[in-house]
Amino acid sequence: MTTQSAQRPPTEEPAAGKWSLGEGQTPLLDLSPQLADLLGVAAVFVKCEHLNPTGSFKDRFAARAAQLAVSGGYRGLIGISSGNAGASCAAYAAHAGLPAITVTRPDAPAAKLAQIRALGGRTIPVQRSFDPSQGALASTIEAVSAVADEHNLFIATPSFTHSPDAMAGLDSVSAELDIEVPSASLLYCPVGGGGLLTGLARGYRGRSSIPRLVGCQPRLNPTLRAALGETVTRQKEMSAISGLQIEVLFDEDTAVAAIRNSGGHVSSPTDEQTHHAQSLLATRCGILVEPAGAISLAAAFVDREAGVLRSGDVVVLVLSGAGWKDQQSLQRLSLDTTTQSPSIPLAELSGAVASSLE
Repeated sequence: MTTQSAQRPPTEEPAAGKWSLGEGQTPLLDLSPQLADLLGVAAVFVKCEHLNPTGSFKDRFAARAAQLAVSGGYRGLIGISSGNAGASCAAYAAHAGLPAITVTRPDAPAAKLAQIRALGGRTIPVQRSFDPSQGALASTIEAVSAVADEHNLFIATPSFTHSPDAMAGLDSVSAELDIEVPSASLLYCPVGGGGLLTGLARGYRGRSSIPRLVGCQPRLNPTLRAALGETVTRQKEMSAISGLQIEVLFDEDTAVAAIRNSGGHVSSPTDEQTHHAQSLLATRCGILVEPAGAISLAAAFVDREAGVLRSGDVVVLVLSGAGWKDQQSLQRLSLDTTTQSPSIPLAELSGAVASSLE
């Protein structure tokens, strides 16, 4: 496993200026020795967005949101989030001396809510806040906008539709990749509301050659496939992949354009395949990401089975969030990969070690 971080050219000061916490310029790791043969491709790289300050790519967005809130004279930040964006906004708001409020779903992972609160942010769970039926989500968005106006708060909901100036911070991901791995042929990107996919496409604007963008969504939540005009069957069961459960594609038009303009496609692994990819990244590569980050690898395996990948392909996977953010999946992963042994007398240590090495 190697990193190309040391080969990067000098960069300008982060867009967030003095409110930056060191987001961006995340490592690009070469995992070809671990994954290329499994995928049947020439090379595999991962963009480690889970190594941003609060553990997700949303830090690039939140840094700009805090800067814009300060420069615009706003009282604080407010946004809708299932967890990661809320944690990012809480951190950057705290750094800028501002309050941050996150409107979230009642079933958001406890670890993500705890991170928001630990950073001084406030969480307000709202019933059916992410439910697209009967206009519930639209009503939540409208209510947040009204409250923001009432209290002079900067809207920090992570979508280009609702916070375009702050979301421009995501353009830097592909701008970095264009320098780090210009030979990339496919770029796999987790898709929830479509913001990251949109940002990747924006970052490649003006480049003579760009990779095919692959949107990675849970099979149980095929909103991007539907937006592309594919016939999909919506299941009553909801995906368990936190962060990718949202049933509305906020940035639908730009996400669709990102796929079509790059000659890309959508790949939809099952939750089980995504959990397996999370385990593989951890035990084979030493990289612990949450399921929403591991879906990029799961989607690549789906494409391998479908005959999409070619032997000469250079694949890049965006790993969007850290593994410690979802304690439920972490607990499942630990149970899947190891068995807790009973305590033993010291005299039996050598035998126990020998058994562990088998």
